[in-house]
Amino acid sequence: DEPAEPVRHWCTEPFQRLALDGQQSAEVVFRFEVPPQPLPDDYPFLLILDAPEHYPEDTPLQHQAQVRVIPPVQAVERAKDPTFQILPETAPERPVTVRPGQPLEIQVVVRNRSDRVDRFRLTCSDLPEAWYRIVYPEGLPALGQVVNRDSLLLNPGTEGRILVLLNLPVDITAGRHLPTLRLRTTNAPDLVLMDVLYLQVEPTFALSLALEATLNRVQQGAGRFQLTLSNSSNTGRSLLLSAQETAENPLCTYELAAEALSLSPGETQQVELAVQPTRRWQRPWWGSGRAIPFYVVAQDAFDLPVADDRVE
Repeated sequence: DEPAEPVRHWCTEPFQRLALDGQQSAEVVFRFEVPPQPLPDDYPFLLILDAPEHYPEDTPLQHQAQVRVIPPVQAVERAKDPTFQILPETAPERPVTVRPGQPLEIQVVVRNRSDRVDRFRLTCSDLPEAWYRIVYPEGLPALGQVVNRDSLLLNPGTEGRILVLLNLPVDITAGRHLPTLRLRTTNAPDLVLMDVLYLQVEPTFALSLALEATLNRVQQGAGRFQLTLSNSSNTGRSLLLSAQETAENPLCTYELAAEALSLSPGETQQVELAVQPTRRWQRPWWGSGRAIPFYVVAQDAFDLPVADDRVE
């Protein structure tokens, strides 16, 4: 698409082919050569998987991705410029793992290498403010270091630490997140130090199924039920649905309005189910009727865990 046009030019081989036998998996790598001209920003693009000959009804599949261009690292660092370091250290190949809903503590070590007292403030505009909190130390944690609550004040030649307390919500999308930390200094207002924090958010797989009867007592025609599926995880789900009887010889046929569906994180969908009795001679002629137990099964198309995969 048009917004992805610059990214496609950066890709050395934007079209690739892959053949897979049954129960086989493989990896395709796209390499990007980013020129020096683009401004630091997130550049979105689409990955498209197409198999029209073998899967005409299921493809093409699309996945939204992005290339993040960060400011270049200065080749020459002035001796008196401040520096800062993120702990634990992260890199594209070594992201720090985060579980949604659980706190994570990041430390930022700041060094004042100038010959003047300087004040430092840390920001992170890539994350909503409710997802993190910046804590500056109080009191006198080290000799020669003076601090206050809204910034870090350092004497010449000293260093201090700023805490970044991350509390990512439980519904944050699983996968790679790349917030940028920015450090500003009072003595050099035009100088902005930046570094990327590579986070790998673990996936969750919470999925709930509920079956409600719309019409479950019938003499003629089909019974009607409504299946509700709620994806309360942070991972998109592709599900295969089927309805079955507990008896060895089924007395009914079961028709789902959809036997496959996709659920985005936080999404809820409903599927209608029609139950048609087929063996008229086995119907009771008197009494309160006959109960026919059955259940609906949800199976993940990619074998992701489904805790409650069955509802009766």
